[in-house]
Amino acid sequence: MNPDLDRLRAVARKEPAIGALLDLLRRGRVRGNHTVLRPLAARFGEDTGDNTRFETLVTACRLLENCGMGQLLQPTRAHRARFVWAVHPHVLRDGLASDAIVLQPHHCLHGTPANAAAPAPPREGWQRHSFPLRPDAPVTLELPADLSEHEAKRLGHFLLAIATSK
Repeated sequence: MNPDLDRLRAVARKEPAIGALLDLLRRGRVRGNHTVLRPLAARFGEDTGDNTRFETLVTACRLLENCGMGQLLQPTRAHRARFVWAVHPHVLRDGLASDAIVLQPHHCLHGTPANAAAPAPPREGWQRHSFPLRPDAPVTLELPADLSEHEAKRLGHFLLAIATSK
């Protein structure tokens, strides 16, 4: 499912746990594209017992998953449960705070927003290649289908020439 911010806004109005989770993540650092749930449970929600907090956290993650914002993995194993983000949670928090925010393809860690136009197909004789340059910055290159080794080396030298640091 593609990320749908409008759907998330509608769900978040009914379920405040989503906003609470995103607020909690905004104060802490998100590493890579996933969040381990167990450490968050101690700081999440009302003090109604650790197990209830964890269950509320899992419920919020399931709602995020239903809106295409990521995937909940191993929710029945508290020590291994984690949420893999399709869209960075800081962007989601801003999107809930302002209707002016629209998801753009660069906000997505994988997938494309529901409101984004599909990319144009590559030119005839060319191929599109995706590469995860950084955890939050995938890169897409459109290259000739018959790219030679010499051309690949030239492209590599070009990238080295524009790098800003070693």
